[in-house]
Amino acid sequence: MKLLCLLLSTVSGFGCATAHLVGERAPRERVEAGPPRVVVVEPLFDRAEWKTSTRTDFVDPAGLGSATLAPPIAVTRTVTEKPLFARPPTMVAVHEQLLVAISLLRPHWTVVAPGAAPTITREAVVVRTVIDKNELVQSDRTLKNAAFAFGLVLLPLQILAAFPVEETERVSGLLEKVVLDPKALQQRLVKYATQPDFAVNFSGLAPKRQPFALDVEYEEGLFADEGPRPAVLVEGFVEKLAYAIVSLIEEEPP
Repeated sequence: MKLLCLLLSTVSGFGCATAHLVGERAPRERVEAGPPRVVVVEPLFDRAEWKTSTRTDFVDPAGLGSATLAPPIAVTRTVTEKPLFARPPTMVAVHEQLLVAISLLRPHWTVVAPGAAPTITREAVVVRTVIDKNELVQSDRTLKNAAFAFGLVLLPLQILAAFPVEETERVSGLLEKVVLDPKALQQRLVKYATQPDFAVNFSGLAPKRQPFALDVEYEEGLFADEGPRPAVLVEGFVEKLAYAIVSLIEEEPP
């Protein structure tokens, strides 16, 4: 009985650890090489489809740390929604953090949102980010859930359940950039009701395009509060997206 209580207590402790980033991170060193630039970063656009997802978790009805061996209850949730990175609040958060992240990578650049166009007095690079898809491409959550459920009877399986869940979210889409003089930039400003800032009308232009597929890897305890997870995913995505944008801007024109 003491062993059971100790084991469940250990699973409870590790299993509640909230999400944090793991795996390969994008470079974050500040670099001041190359010419100073004015960079206008648009609010994000999305072309992602609505999706229906179903998730089943096994829950101990008596609560972790209990000495009872009550069978676990399977709880299934079905949700229809836009993927995380195509939801308006997430895109707003990404845009706000992206301005800061690019500025940190290239401190000699002037990085602004389109609303600052009237203050720009020289040629600017306008960058657009379009989210096409956001999907979970790797997860061992089902395995850890099963280990916990059957581990209430076969105690050694609780050791597997104590290890954090490892998951990878892949965000794919398109980057576009155009170079505009101050007058053309101001004339092409448009405001969409669904966006927090102005966008730039790209019609008639030939932007440089670069597809992207960025993986954000994280781990969290099996029973962790899901609340902190979106912010962690946004942080990881912003890091990689900022680096991808910098790389696109610094490419020599074809």
